[in-house]
Amino acid sequence: MERRLRAVGLVALVAGALAYCRNESGSLPTEPADSAYPQESLSTTPRRMAVIRAHRHGSSTPTLTRTPTPTRTRTASSATATATRTSTPPGPPPTATPTRTPTVSATTTTITLRAVRWAWQWVAGPGTNPNNPSSSIHIKSGQKYSLHVFNGDIPDPDYQPHTFSGILEFGVSGADLPWGGPSYVVAFTAPNVTVSTSYGFSCVQFYCGPVTKHEGMLGTVVVDP
Repeated sequence: MERRLRAVGLVALVAGALAYCRNESGSLPTEPADSAYPQESLSTTPRRMAVIRAHRHGSSTPTLTRTPTPTRTRTASSATATATRTSTPPGPPPTATPTRTPTVSATTTTITLRAVRWAWQWVAGPGTNPNNPSSSIHIKSGQKYSLHVFNGDIPDPDYQPHTFSGILEFGVSGADLPWGGPSYVVAFTAPNVTVSTSYGFSCVQFYCGPVTKHEGMLGTVVVDP
């Protein structure tokens, strides 16, 4: 029974194949298509069947896997410069500046005093004017001076020549001043003062003239700091 079924199936398969071949041969043209009917020949030409690629059983299509590229990360340098303290060797101690002490000039200044009838006149020295002499002069504290005193009067038989009283505070003693005689010269240092101080002198010859004139014959030395 099984054999019969196989034989019947085989016959049916052969018959089907023959019928398919007949249909194919009947539908294809036996001559080239007439050039006058291009559209008809194109329409009657059988289309080719699409070819489908079948993968073999058990084969698989390889899948490409993209490997991520590692990203380079820039690392900032964390090195920190460390300041090194350098010890400085101690220098020499500061030199003390000595306090400058004001020094008295060693120069001696000459001052000249003239005696006339019933007046004293400073004719040489700081701030003096020979053409308009004054009975007062200013000198500097602590300075050295050379005092010259002389009699500038005209001799008069009725009166005596003048006599200088001296200045006790300067250590200057008095002296007679003869007519036409040499100058009385004495050196001294002006006293140290903090404020201007006036020192006086006079004529001590009572008979140098009338009493009122004699008593008015006065002079001064002002010492400035």
